[in-house]
Amino acid sequence: ISAGSLLDKLRALPSFKPLLQTGLSVGGELSQFLQLLTAPTTRILKHWFQSEPLMATLATDSVIGAMITPDTPGSGYVLLHHVMAQVGGVRGAWGYPEGGMGAVSEAIASSARASGAHIHTNQRVSSILLDSVGRVAGVETEDGSRVYSSTVLCNATPAQLLSLLPEDALPQDYRRDVAAVDYTSPVGKIN
Repeated sequence: ISAGSLLDKLRALPSFKPLLQTGLSVGGELSQFLQLLTAPTTRILKHWFQSEPLMATLATDSVIGAMITPDTPGSGYVLLHHVMAQVGGVRGAWGYPEGGMGAVSEAIASSARASGAHIHTNQRVSSILLDSVGRVAGVETEDGSRVYSSTVLCNATPAQLLSLLPEDALPQDYRRDVAAVDYTSPVGKIN
């Protein structure tokens, strides 16, 4: 955690100005607003409900995609974020693409191909090739094939990406920080 006042830390946030404007607009209800942004889901749900099964059901919206628990400070905002969203004008609704997420990927690929992109699939990349000044020059696949390009898009996690680059391609402090990221999650999702 960096040194400095809370105000200094808030000012460093990209969303500080809209957050400040919202805080000023709620006036006398600022403490409730701050609690909403910082409270754990469990505190918010216990304030409004008594039924454990109902609270457990509602708490699921506070952990989806967040890799946190309902007891984590700020998870109450995640709950609010999920229940106030809307699809097709219906608040709290969730949308699923027709054909599943694969259909979304195919639509993106189709658009990219129409713009001249070449997409290579089912070819495990063993390394990202760099030119003499450290810019991306393409990839090498496990079978030794090379695909040259000035732009490479992939779906690797940052940790996987590090394993594809030469050791000296990125600063050591960045490599250390990425290596410390925990990708485990307590969440499972069944549709």
